[in-house]
Amino acid sequence: PLVMFPQVDDLVVSLPISLELGAIKVYQSGLSTALETDFGLLVTYDGQHYASVSVPGTYINGTCGLCGNYNKDPEDDALRSDGRLASSVPELGESWRVPHPERKCSPGCVENCSVCDASTESLYFSPEYCGFLNKSGGPLWECGSVVDPTAFVHSCVYDLCSARENGTGLCQAIQAYAAVCQGLGIPVGEWRAQTGCGKCGYAGAGGNLQSMPEVLVME
Repeated sequence: PLVMFPQVDDLVVSLPISLELGAIKVYQSGLSTALETDFGLLVTYDGQHYASVSVPGTYINGTCGLCGNYNKDPEDDALRSDGRLASSVPELGESWRVPHPERKCSPGCVENCSVCDASTESLYFSPEYCGFLNKSGGPLWECGSVVDPTAFVHSCVYDLCSARENGTGLCQAIQAYAAVCQGLGIPVGEWRAQTGCGKCGYAGAGGNLQSMPEVLVME
């Protein structure tokens, strides 16, 4: 299993822990580490690629940043820090980047991050790759009536087409969608068995060994 070692004030601690007289709790939740506060904030992180942030309904119309403004209108969630609508995900992320005196982050590619031609992009939209998320009759199909997989599919294709080297994008994309579905109590089928995720190497949704991407998912 993947083991994370959280730190509090630069000291490594064992979970679970309670801070500020119980106002902050940090504990293990499945494969993720969770931080929960007494005002309803819940942050989870799996130590690799997937993080989630949730707040209670009292924060409607009271948030801003990468997670949106929580006004129940997804059309205006991608607002930059200056209040204007971002034209792309990289532009949105760059606008909210916070300078740090000791760490310097590069913006990376901002305009054209894709290294895919039209045929490769089409392949990644197929059920053998990112299209597996909304594959008819697939292990995640039941979730689609509750959680629209469209954004997840496009994000998956974007990640695969942005990878300069072999990566874990596909399995991570499927895992992210499955985690949202499971968090809502929606049954999820055995997607790992069908994709080869969780093994050293990626078998592909069709069961044939693929060269892109190479995967090692910690379970």
